Amino acid sequence: MKPKTAIFLVLVLLACVVFLAVRKLDFNKVDQSTAAVLALWPTDADSLTSITITDAAGTLALEKRDGHWRMTSPLDAQADEQKAAALAHSLAGLQYEKAWTSDDPDRLDDSLSGLDKPSCRVDLTFETGPARTLYVGKPRLPQRQHTYVRPDGDDRVYLAIGDLPRELAWKADDYRDKQIISVAAADARRIRASGSGIRGVYDIALSDGDWMMHTPAAARASKQAVDNLLANLRNVEGEDFIENPGDLAGYGLDDERTRLLVEVWVDDAPARSASEPTTQADTQPASAPAPESKRLWIAFGEQSGDKVFARAGNQQAVFCLKASLPADLIKALGEVRDPQVVRVEAPTVSALELSLNEGPAVLRRQDGQWRMEKPYSGPANTAAVNALLDAVKNLKAQRWLDATPAIAGMDKPMCSLRVFFGEGDEPLDVLIGASTSDGLTYVKTSKEDSVALVKSADATTLWAAAATYWSADLLNLGDSTSVERLVVNRRDGEFDMSLRDVQWVLTKPAQAAAHGQAVAKAISSLRQLKPDRVTALGTDVPARYKDATHALTVQIWGVDEPATPETSPATASAPAETQPATRPAPRLLGEVAMAKVSGKTYAWVPSASPIAVAEISEGIYDALGGEFHSRRVWDFGESDIVGIVVEAGEDRFELRRESAGWVNVRNLDQKIDSDKVNDYIRDLAKIELERFMTYENRSEDAKKLGFDEPWLGIELRRSQGEPLKLTISGRGSESTGNRYATGGDAEGIFVLGGDAVGKLAKKLQDFAR
Repeated sequence: MKPKTAIFLVLVLLACVVFLAVRKLDFNKVDQSTAAVLALWPTDADSLTSITITDAAGTLALEKRDGHWRMTSPLDAQADEQKAAALAHSLAGLQYEKAWTSDDPDRLDDSLSGLDKPSCRVDLTFETGPARTLYVGKPRLPQRQHTYVRPDGDDRVYLAIGDLPRELAWKADDYRDKQIISVAAADARRIRASGSGIRGVYDIALSDGDWMMHTPAAARASKQAVDNLLANLRNVEGEDFIENPGDLAGYGLDDERTRLLVEVWVDDAPARSASEPTTQADTQPASAPAPESKRLWIAFGEQSGDKVFARAGNQQAVFCLKASLPADLIKALGEVRDPQVVRVEAPTVSALELSLNEGPAVLRRQDGQWRMEKPYSGPANTAAVNALLDAVKNLKAQRWLDATPAIAGMDKPMCSLRVFFGEGDEPLDVLIGASTSDGLTYVKTSKEDSVALVKSADATTLWAAAATYWSADLLNLGDSTSVERLVVNRRDGEFDMSLRDVQWVLTKPAQAAAHGQAVAKAISSLRQLKPDRVTALGTDVPARYKDATHALTVQIWGVDEPATPETSPATASAPAETQPATRPAPRLLGEVAMAKVSGKTYAWVPSASPIAVAEISEGIYDALGGEFHSRRVWDFGESDIVGIVVEAGEDRFELRRESAGWVNVRNLDQKIDSDKVNDYIRDLAKIELERFMTYENRSEDAKKLGFDEPWLGIELRRSQGEPLKLTISGRGSESTGNRYATGGDAEGIFVLGGDAVGKLAKKLQDFAR
């Protein structure tokens, strides 16, 4: 045969083979528009009890125990719940789009579908019903969106949805639960920690809803700290698992070298009570968890680089964790003890006894109000007592000491506090000892054997003077009380003001109109006399207050306004006319003394027993220390002024009002701007003095203040009556421009403000047109 003929025949043969293969593949195409999706086996994933996948790599076996998945092959370990559940749902819900019977001419040969040598075998068991076995062949090319499968005992081949060889490929590490300890804070009942890395044994147990520490000290534990400790354990995920570790000593996990062992019991009845002694067997991890006691544990061994070797009760393997984790857990253990030194709620306290340097103080709650019994009997400051109880409650230990050191000062405490509760309840003693150089103070209670070191700033609030707890109510001017007289005694004299026909007048130090706004401000300030705290309490006022340079007393006189009667419905007969009731004479409502000392203001009632000195707002003192005399310099109408004389040293000019306007008396030809003159008169009418220096015109005062050589003199001539004169001294304040002045309608010598002085100081050319 010729070579060309042979080549031609080979090409024809290849073409036929390709044609037949393509035709065969075409028979297995699925028409997506008409294919129905069917369940391979109707079942519920929740009813699955085991999954076994066998392939060339080995066998993956998962079993559900007590509702949780566990890996039993190729190793025994807790399974990753989320991944195991996802696999279960995938297999239970397996679907297909086409099936071929054994005699179907379109069915692929097993060698083409891969079912002659399956990629894997899947065995499933269920709570009810028969077990299932599935052989998985090849994915359909080229899309790999379907896989040929055949259930055991079924001669049909199914085109299942999904690339099952890829989806069912597994690694043991993928299905291993890497969360080492899974315990919710609400389920934990007891925590125990021991090992060479900590001092002693920490034993913490839940009792009546509260966490209590039994060792290393009998004390309360902080729920938040316990929750944080459990959260640290719950978030631990292992890596680099060593399935057959052999000798544990090589990892520092043998009995003698275990750095830290943390055990958690999650049932209501732990293996032993926390108060029972610990045995050697209990300190070491068991070979398997004890299911009847639900004891979970994790042990930490040697460090290797940035990792530390560890074992846990739910793992046969040794695994690695972050090297910092044991230190974090040891730190969390050190913070488990409740830092709150005293547990006390204000509403439950019935009485308090304080032992202070100045002597004892006793406070007792009566009918919901606090009263002081010692050192004086009377109403207490409820807010201050509650603040004391809050300060006791908020004492937080920075450190705890198991033994009381000699330097703690508990033999002679700075102060002590005894807290009484209801009848039959044991009182609680709180001792405040010495302070350390680093700002801490020793505190001990009768409920604890240990001593707490708290911040000194928090402890000092407990030894406040007894005065702190005395009622700070000095004066109570009710809303129905009408104040009608004030008598203020100050260093500069006595000021007696009375309300007459709705106007306030001064009777001392001079008969004159009073400054109504100043009086109203003083009364308003006295109504707001509500001190926060008392600073001194005794039978006499301490000299620093009584002898203060800035001091005053005020007497408040007034009457109680009658309540407005309710109106009755009108009746047929008119009521008889009644005469207006005679208004009662004002009575003394109270007397208060005040003083300014070292930048603060204090007040007290001189007639009280005991006398309580309380800190008050500086504004109250200032309102009573101001000027009560009317501040108007003079009172006139603008149209009454017919002439003005202004004299400043040797400069003098005189203006006169004529029908055509204002003129310069000395030069009638000079043109004067009448509007400017009228504006000047209006400014003169409005000026007010700042304060009085004296309320009398004494020659020695006038000379002393520079009136023998006046700086400015103003005379206002009126159409009727004597002229009004104002003399301004050349002395005053250079910084403010204030000047001493006398004259007008005011008796005495007073101070004019710089602004007023500037408006009064005019020259003739200021009025020229």
